Amino acid sequence: MSYRQKANGAWVVEIYDPLAKTKRHVRPADFGMPAPRSERQCQRLERAALNARDARRPGQSDETCDSFATRWPDDFRRGKGGRRRSDSTTEHNRERVRRFGEEHAGRPLRAITRAEARAWALAHEGTVPALRAMFNAR
Repeated sequence: MSYRQKANGAWVVEIYDPLAKTKRHVRPADFGMPAPRSERQCQRLERAALNARDARRPGQSDETCDSFATRWPDDFRRGKGGRRRSDSTTEHNRERVRRFGEEHAGRPLRAITRAEARAWALAHEGTVPALRAMFNAR
């Protein structure tokens, strides 16, 4: 999830900007929506922002699981605060997402349903943190 509730009760929605290679805040007014007051409204705003972002990047919304799992460990080596992840962390992440990419080769990332993701997570518990990071970075 890329939304959270601040201490003052206001909700903040963020999405990953692949051009800037960082997260950015989503302004509800840009999508003709009022400020979110619940988690469900945050989800709607997040989905609208992601759809708008993907519409501006031709072909990117149909990226396949195997192509993203192959390039993700190298593309997202920067951690929080801009620190570079170590080579061992990158290799660990590559190992953890490789099988998922192979078993879902050719399928668009958007085609993975929550039910499929949950079934995979239950069957491959050791891959969950890396896959969560991969899908959140998308």
